[in-house]
Amino acid sequence: MKEIGSEFSLSEDHNYYFKKLMKIGKKVQFLRCGRDAIGYLTDFLQKKTEIVLIPSYCCDSMVEPFIIRGWRVVYYSINSDFSIDVNYLQSLIKKMNPDVILVMNFFGISNTINAVNIIKKDNPTIQIIEDITHILFDIDKLFSQQVDYYVGSIRKWIGIPDGAIVISNNNKIPDINYVENDFVNLRRTGLNLKEDYLHTNSQTTKILFRKILLEAENSLEKGKIPYCISPESQSILQNLNAASLKKARKWNTITLLKKLKTIPQISFPINIDRIYENTPFSIPIFISNRDKIQKEMAENGIYAAVLWPLSEEARKISPASEEIENTILSIPIDQRYDFADMDNIFNVIKKIMSS
Repeated sequence: MKEIGSEFSLSEDHNYYFKKLMKIGKKVQFLRCGRDAIGYLTDFLQKKTEIVLIPSYCCDSMVEPFIIRGWRVVYYSINSDFSIDVNYLQSLIKKMNPDVILVMNFFGISNTINAVNIIKKDNPTIQIIEDITHILFDIDKLFSQQVDYYVGSIRKWIGIPDGAIVISNNNKIPDINYVENDFVNLRRTGLNLKEDYLHTNSQTTKILFRKILLEAENSLEKGKIPYCISPESQSILQNLNAASLKKARKWNTITLLKKLKTIPQISFPINIDRIYENTPFSIPIFISNRDKIQKEMAENGIYAAVLWPLSEEARKISPASEEIENTILSIPIDQRYDFADMDNIFNVIKKIMSS
C-alpha cells in the first residue's frame, strides 16, 4: 500500500526559486523553523504596548514566540471563508493600540491584501507580519509594500531537515549564524529513515522514524532561541525546482478537487476555487465526524492533517474558527504524488463516506 501525506523524505530538486526571493525585500534571512522565524522577528520589532493581534484561527507556533517574550496576544475574528473580519479588527485596533498585527492567507484562498491596505491607511505605524506558509511559492507575485515582514515555514512544502524564511520589506534585519542543534540532527536522521521505509515498507523503520521526528519537534525551544537554517537545507533551497513543484501541485489539485466536489458529505470554503490562483498547499475540506474519517483514512495509508487545534481563548473569539477546527481536514496534493494517487485518495474517501 502506498502511503500519502505526512513527512517528506529528503529532496534533491534543482532550479532557483529561493535565489529569486533574495531580491524581493531589503533583507532575507533563512531560519530553522517557522517558530524561530517569528521569534527572530519579535526580538527587534518596535515596541510600545507589546500587544500583537493574531487571527483566532492559528497554529500555536504563531503565538508562542510572542508569549514567551512577554507580549500580550489578542485574537481577532475571522470569517467562515478564512477571511479577516475587518470591522472586528478595526474596532480592536482602536481599543488595544497594538504594535503588531499578524495576518495569514489561509490555503491561498483568503486574500489578505485588502485588509492590510485598510489597516495601513488608518494606522501606518502598525507593523504588519504576514505568514506566507500557505502561499510560499507565490510570494514573488503577491508581495505588497504594505506588509513590513513576511515569515513562512518551508519544511512543510519539501523534504529538508529544517527551513523557514523571513523577508523584510522596510527594515534591514540582522544576520544569524548557523549553530549545530538537536532539531536538525534528529530531523536529518528521521527523514533518511523515512526514505528507507518508503523503499522497504519496514514497519520497524516506520515506528523508528516517527519516534525520531517527534523527538525533533519536542526539542524545539518554542522560539526562545532562534536558529539559522542548516547548510544542508540552505543548499537544497538554492537549487530548488519550483516550476515542477508548482505544476504538480496545481494539476493534483485540479484532478482531486473536481472529484471531491461530487461527494455530498463534503463541504468546502465558499471561495475554494481561489485555490487555483496560487500554488496549492493542500485542499481544505469540511466534514462531520472528522476524527473518525481521519482515522479511517490513515488506516488506508492517507494522512490528512488537522490544521489546527485551537486554544480556548481563540475559540471564544470566533464561532467560525471553532467550527473550522471541529470539521476541517487538510488533504495532501503535493509534488510527491500524481493523478493515480489523487484517484486513490478520492476512492478511499468515497468508500469511507459510503460505508
